[in-house]
Amino acid sequence: MAVGSIQAGTLLGPALSAPLVAWLIAETSWRVSFFVTGAIGLVWVAVWLVFVSTPEKTSWLPEAERRRILDERHAGDAPATNDGIGYRGLLRSPSMWGLAISQGTGVYSVYLYLSWLPDYLQTARGLSIMKSGAYTSVPFFVGAAVIILTNWFGDRILTPHTMRNGGRRIVVVACLLFCALGMVIPFIDSLTLVIILTIFPISFGGTATATNAALCNDLLRSQADSGRAFAFMVLGGNVFGLMAPIITGYIVQATGSFASAFILAGVLSLIGAAVSFTMTRHTLGEETPTAVGLARVAG
Repeated sequence: MAVGSIQAGTLLGPALSAPLVAWLIAETSWRVSFFVTGAIGLVWVAVWLVFVSTPEKTSWLPEAERRRILDERHAGDAPATNDGIGYRGLLRSPSMWGLAISQGTGVYSVYLYLSWLPDYLQTARGLSIMKSGAYTSVPFFVGAAVIILTNWFGDRILTPHTMRNGGRRIVVVACLLFCALGMVIPFIDSLTLVIILTIFPISFGGTATATNAALCNDLLRSQADSGRAFAFMVLGGNVFGLMAPIITGYIVQATGSFASAFILAGVLSLIGAAVSFTMTRHTLGEETPTAVGLARVAG
C-alpha cells in the first residue's frame, strides 16, 4: 500500500493538470502552460524540503510517534545473509527479467494514454480542448484510487509465505489483463463507454507497475540488492514507456487512426501478464534449474 500510495501520485498529477493545462492553452498559449506547470514543480520542492525527511529530523512528528518508529523500524527484519548478488547476478535471474518486462508493458499503456488521450479525444471523437482535458482527468482520478485500494487489498490477502514465493504476481497478472481491455476502445461508438474503458488501461496499468515494485521487494534475496533491482525494473519500464508516444505517433501518421496503437498496447499488456506469471516465481538470486543448466553449458 505504501508503494501504491506513492504511485498514485503519478496518476493524480495528470488528473489535476489535464483540465488546468487545457484551460491555459485555450486562454493563453502552450508556452504559458509550460511556465505554470514548471513553477508548480518549483513550489513543490519547498513543500518537500519542509515535510519530507527521516524520523530523526522531522520537527512536526510527535515525540511519542518518533520513538515508536525508531523502536519498531527494523523489528522482525531478517539479518542479512550475504552482500547481495550484484548486477551480474540479477541479470542471470529470470525473475529480474520478468519484473522488468512486465513493468515495461504496464508503463507503455500509461504513457500512451498520458501523451495521446487528449489528442485522441479531439481528433477521433471531436471534443474541444477544454472537454478533452476534463474527460482525460476522469480515468486518472479513478486510477489513483484504484492503485491504493488494490494494493491495500493485496496486502490484506497475501501472507508472508505467499509473498516470499512471489504470490503478488497474481495481482500483477490480473491488473495487466484488465489493462488489455483498452484495445477495444477504437471499436466503441459511445463516448461515455470510451471514457469508462480508458479507466481500465490507465488505472490497472498504473496499479500493475506499483504492485510489480512491491513484488520486486518480495522477491529480494538480500536487501543489499534493492537499489540495483529497482533500478533495473524501472529501466525496463522507462525503455518501454519512452517508446509509447513515439511509436503511437508513427502509427497514427501511417494509418490515420489510433486503432492499431491501442491494440498494440493491449497486446503488450497480455504479453506482460504471461511474462509475469511464468518468470517471477523465484527469489532474485535463486539459481533455477534453467539457470544452473545454462551455467554448466557456459562452463
